[in-house]
Amino acid sequence: MLKTTLLIGCLCCSSWVVAADRALLIGIDMYDRDPRIPPLGGTVNDVRSMFQMLTDIAQYQTSEIATLTDAEATYANIIATFESWLINGTRPGDRVFLHYSGHGSQAPDDNGDEQDHLDEVLIPVDAYVDEDNVLRNAIRDDEIGHLLDQLSDRKVTLVIDSCFSGTITRAMGLKPDNGIRTPPALARLALSANVDPAAVEQHRQEPALLNNRPNHVIWTAVSSFQYALEDTTVNPRSGLFSNRFVRGISTPVADLNKDGHTTHLELHRWLTQESENYCAQTQCRLGLTP
Repeated sequence: MLKTTLLIGCLCCSSWVVAADRALLIGIDMYDRDPRIPPLGGTVNDVRSMFQMLTDIAQYQTSEIATLTDAEATYANIIATFESWLINGTRPGDRVFLHYSGHGSQAPDDNGDEQDHLDEVLIPVDAYVDEDNVLRNAIRDDEIGHLLDQLSDRKVTLVIDSCFSGTITRAMGLKPDNGIRTPPALARLALSANVDPAAVEQHRQEPALLNNRPNHVIWTAVSSFQYALEDTTVNPRSGLFSNRFVRGISTPVADLNKDGHTTHLELHRWLTQESENYCAQTQCRLGLTP
């Protein structure tokens, strides 16, 4: 029997531990508030596969998993559900699992705390660019950091399947490629900011808000300068990273030393190899580095 051991995130805990498990799974395909933000094709499927993985492998009960998909995944609903379900619904030492699958981007920094003048953002279903060219209803990295601060004493696993997710974001790009989760309008918005190229390059090497969170394990689809891809070779379509993450936990494929346990390190190495293999086949420009 396969035992998947995520040493830091504690996806699978011993049965004798009494804890309140909570998971929030977010997937957005049908972006319809702003026509400049195109729909996606695999995020809701990502939510379904993560749900099954949590119940089959991580021993979550269905009543412990909340989902927000498409029209449900508004800015207000995401923030409110994070606060009420994940923060208020858990106690110190409890397990928390958060999965986001959808568009991400970068936007001009709104409070002066970024060297490169850009905030990393997640894009809810009701996000839009207003008449003043300001991105509205986006969830900025500062907000995510504040929410995670309130879970500092929980065992948190965060899975972000979006572009540039090494800095918490599926999207700021140059041109849309097949299977890339990137709205060009938001890319132009970010590039219109007063951006210092040297600061951007330095920022790409930083783990952003993921620093100093000893009880949190963060899985991101790509590094801070790469596009996350949807896997167009599978049916139903899904995010490449989410698909491989679930497979690596649910099957023995990531048990590299064949000892019956898949460790955190083994899973990361297998995900990296799978991403590189897919990238070699599709000729993605910037690579894929989870």
